[in-house]
Amino acid sequence: MTNGGVDLSKTDSLALRERAIPLPGRDQGYRRVLLLGTTGAGKTTVVRQLLGTNPRTEKFPSTSTAKTTVADMEVIISDGPEFQAVVTFAAQDVIEGHLQENVVEAALAAFAGKDDAVVGRKLLDHVNQRFRFSYALGRIQAASADDLIDDDEDDDDDDDLDPDDFGDIDEAETARVLKSAIQSVRLLAEEYAIECGLDRPADEVTKYVERNADSDLPGRSRFVDIVDKLMAELMHRFDVLDIGELRSDADGWPITWTLTSTDRAEFLTTVTRFTGNNAKLFGRLLTPLVSAVRVSGPFVAKWAATQPRLVLIDGEGLGHAKSQASPLSTRISRQLDVVDAVLLVDNAQQPMQAAAAAALKSVAITGHSAKLHFLFTHFDQVKGDNLDTFSEREEHVRQSLHNVLSQLRAEGRHQNPALESAERVLQKRLEHAAFFVGGMHKQLKANNAGKRTIDELNNLLALIADPEIADRAGESRPVYRKEVLFQGITAAINEFRNKWQAVLKLRTDASILPEHGSRIRALTRRVANRWNDYEYDSLKPVAELRESLNEEIWNVVQEPDRWLGPRPSDEERQALIDTFLIPVTAGLTELVNQRIVEQPHAEWVEAYALSGNGSVARRATHLDARILDRGAPRPVAGQSIAGNALLAAVAEIVEKAAAEAGVVFE
Repeated sequence: MTNGGVDLSKTDSLALRERAIPLPGRDQGYRRVLLLGTTGAGKTTVVRQLLGTNPRTEKFPSTSTAKTTVADMEVIISDGPEFQAVVTFAAQDVIEGHLQENVVEAALAAFAGKDDAVVGRKLLDHVNQRFRFSYALGRIQAASADDLIDDDEDDDDDDDLDPDDFGDIDEAETARVLKSAIQSVRLLAEEYAIECGLDRPADEVTKYVERNADSDLPGRSRFVDIVDKLMAELMHRFDVLDIGELRSDADGWPITWTLTSTDRAEFLTTVTRFTGNNAKLFGRLLTPLVSAVRVSGPFVAKWAATQPRLVLIDGEGLGHAKSQASPLSTRISRQLDVVDAVLLVDNAQQPMQAAAAAALKSVAITGHSAKLHFLFTHFDQVKGDNLDTFSEREEHVRQSLHNVLSQLRAEGRHQNPALESAERVLQKRLEHAAFFVGGMHKQLKANNAGKRTIDELNNLLALIADPEIADRAGESRPVYRKEVLFQGITAAINEFRNKWQAVLKLRTDASILPEHGSRIRALTRRVANRWNDYEYDSLKPVAELRESLNEEIWNVVQEPDRWLGPRPSDEERQALIDTFLIPVTAGLTELVNQRIVEQPHAEWVEAYALSGNGSVARRATHLDARILDRGAPRPVAGQSIAGNALLAAVAEIVEKAAAEAGVVFE
């Protein structure tokens, strides 16, 4: 292992992975597949099957019924002899920032009188479960013998795990640091509470502490000392990394780790340090510090009829956000533009929950529906007295799906026309791009149930490798009225602004719950520091404005004013609409990001810095008036398109895409 000491702090993690292992594309005969699905649907288990890794002995990638995948994993199924990996890490300020948020939460728990176990969990594991530092630092206290679970069929395989193979860590010293950190957190909370009670009534202290701890505590020396010691312990995990090449920035923070090996077992064991979640390895895993993993190797599934040339992209589950039906993140929307296929993995027992349905709508209205494939897992668990055959079970699942999509149609008639038209597109994809599998957690064998799953997976791979050719759009071209388009865009802007004023408690809307001030501040922190695609949990201003604009444009293009030429078939019509919408969506993503985040970035920094009495209200007003109103100004009656900067910019994107697709606006 070497430490290059190079300054890579200005380079994004995608560029670093490309430099180490370039991602092959269509020119090399590869198909890039993005896996989407709710937490626990089985996305990562599907990846295991496609790679042919042994679910009992190799367990790569790691799976769990809980939130397992929190960093993107890109896997290249290559035909070369070598296994390669490149791991990129979250920036130092991101890790330190999340530790700071953890210390605040731990201090609030101590202030509320919680025991050390609760304070310790708050200290190590972030509230959104993205950064579980207990994986790297271990649990605060060992579980008692009668609290351990001993009913996992794979437990015997874990007996071979030797934690010492994953780094020589001084566990006693780490335990001392964690115990000392908890004591310091308690002192921090006690000192802060006493100071807050000096100049205000006792009955107001609790409310003040809860509202202001996140802005008041970070400046205290005891707070800084706690964070520094935890950061030092995290750095020790890299000190024992004795294989591969570790490169760091000028400040010594790890940027990339790379490994090339022909030893499959050694390779997968080593990569587990960066992707694992086995409790027996807690205290040694680097998983919470990772931003993304790219792996390439001669992975072969024994059941595969042909060797697929695939790049599998598996990321955080759709259900990780608090709001199950929030729009797709900016990161995923950008991935949709560059992948060749989208595989929605869903649970056949409870198909199409809110998050999956929302994701499907987003895929449809952005013009990517032709990329969509469905894979329904747990099909072997779909049972009933009236379901004697596979065909009956399959029809039962399909009917459940049709019912969910029909609900979209019904909702569209009353609230959102985009849902109604999206439902029609999704129904067509469901007819010929849906596959049903069971027993995916085991090695597949060519017995009755296993053979059917193998056949379904081979049919899926065949469709992804050789996709159906969309009908040509023909000579006909739709004609739309600009007036109708900009009425829709105006509605999208007003909808976005109204929602965010309700979120910020600047207006009342019975259908929208206002957000707590601490969550709004957390959002401003991420944007100010350029974290996480400028989102916090379900707070996604860029994604929400883009989604609103997309929906309105989708609505408009579904109903042309007239056609130049003969009326096309439904297939030709949809192919033309998708061809037009894909560049529009890509343009809107970048436009909204520029107007809501990049251009007013200094204003986000100022909003985050606000503190003290009244800072919650002042921050809300600042965000509305100095960021959202400038980035997405409400169109004024009688105002020309050129008079509204956002309208004018959207018009330019639409007109350029229309010219390329032959769509006419007049």
